[in-house]
Amino acid sequence: MAGRRPVGVPDGGAGRVLWRRRQRRARGRGAFIAERRHGFDMPTTVRAGADHVTGISPTYDGAMADSLAALRALVRDHGTRAVVSDLDGVLRRFDPSLWAQLDAATGTPQGTAFTAILGHPFLDEVVRGRGTHRQWRERAVSELIAAGSAPRAARDAIATWWGSSATVDQEVLAELERLRASGLGVFVLTNGTDQVPEELEELGLSGFLGTRRRFLLNTADLGAAKPDREAFVRAHARIEAELGEELLAEQVAFLDDSPRHVRGATSFGWRALLHTAG
Repeated sequence: MAGRRPVGVPDGGAGRVLWRRRQRRARGRGAFIAERRHGFDMPTTVRAGADHVTGISPTYDGAMADSLAALRALVRDHGTRAVVSDLDGVLRRFDPSLWAQLDAATGTPQGTAFTAILGHPFLDEVVRGRGTHRQWRERAVSELIAAGSAPRAARDAIATWWGSSATVDQEVLAELERLRASGLGVFVLTNGTDQVPEELEELGLSGFLGTRRRFLLNTADLGAAKPDREAFVRAHARIEAELGEELLAEQVAFLDDSPRHVRGATSFGWRALLHTAG
């Protein structure tokens, strides 16, 4: 890689400052859970007994060892009519070791691939339906090259990430199916892209999402993303339309692995829980 800048640091003062900030943010995430290939809800590592998350009901504060048990308790104790689950980090999971592999393959510092892909500013546009997954991947390649990767290595890394496999958390899926069988409306709300329907079909979730994916609330379709209030406004309206009834915000239970998204949902009025992987 002749002519490559040392350790991926860009030339120029402004570029160097931005790069350092991004690297600090990436390293600051520590042992993040990278549960998504296409990534949309920024990952969170949560421990049982973690600090209370501001805005969450004290009874269901995310500190419980089993967030699914907390969800059952919430549904049991309140007039819940609908349950909404996050996708990545809750229902769909990815191998977190992939990020280190991509950093090694591109010869860039730890956290570079994560920042170039899931930390890319254009992702904010994609999950709001103002850009495509393909455009996002192209920008991620450019970001890796700017960080010091050889062009071919950058393209191969993005192709590897794009082709990486995911798994369904069967415990979460079983719980959501049980809640649906009890008569509740059950939905998936994801900060997703135009590729999410295809990805979920590959995972065998088409049946769970219903005819015409009526139980999928993809922010790329809604035009607003978590944790913005408008995302919850539009998701709530969709839920009411699908169930054919008006719902109070407090009649919706929400499960997500992002504290920011939980706070956003709580602010809107949903009863929100922070998911802790068992």
